[in-house]
Amino acid sequence: EGCSSISSPTGSLYFYTDGSVAVNANHSTMTNGSGLMGGGSSTQSGQVIPYPGSSTQFILFTQAQNVGTNGMRYSVVDMTQSSGLGAVLSSAKNVFLGNGFAEKVCGVKKQGGYWVCALKLPGDTLYAYEVTSSGVNSTPVKSNTGITLGTNNFYGCMKANVQGTMMAAGHQGITNNVHLFAFNKNTGMVTGTTTINTGTSQEVYGVEFSPNGNLLYTQYWGSGNLKQFYLTAGTAAQIASSG
Repeated sequence: EGCSSISSPTGSLYFYTDGSVAVNANHSTMTNGSGLMGGGSSTQSGQVIPYPGSSTQFILFTQAQNVGTNGMRYSVVDMTQSSGLGAVLSSAKNVFLGNGFAEKVCGVKKQGGYWVCALKLPGDTLYAYEVTSSGVNSTPVKSNTGITLGTNNFYGCMKANVQGTMMAAGHQGITNNVHLFAFNKNTGMVTGTTTINTGTSQEVYGVEFSPNGNLLYTQYWGSGNLKQFYLTAGTAAQIASSG
């Protein structure tokens, strides 16, 4: 279910992953790329981000399925290895960050690096791990979303807009609604939450923003239905009616 890929600035494939294996541009398992601890059935089992300050290294975050004990981890990929096809560094593979997370991992670009965010279950807390040229800070910034989730609300995507000011999330077991989290990319904290009724009787599974951040797209578990919402429409009710 979950996958992530990364390419060069000109669009040449570097590698891709399903959270359990990293595959190189020749579509073969990358050197030391097997045995990653994400789950192939995790909604967002892998998230690749550039290593800040490097043009040749990347950080591959994995998220376990079903709130599994493998939890959220990261590995470092060095593209100078294996004749330019890359390798997962043995010294930085499957580094444990925490467990008890939903099947969501979301990278948000910030000045000098990234926030990599996850939702802790059960509860209402977003964990934001800061990634800079010094590496991954294993002590997360925590903030309340105002939306309390149970351990059975684990599947569904969470994505950020390009501007880094908002995230959207859908959740297993919660029909109709998609949640919009206002995000402060300077502090790594959620500053407010808006609930949008999508007007369906299905669970929101896929979410994505338009490049300019003005549109939200939602896709539903068990169907190919796709809806578009105008986030500039006004109130939560007005955004819902724009679908």
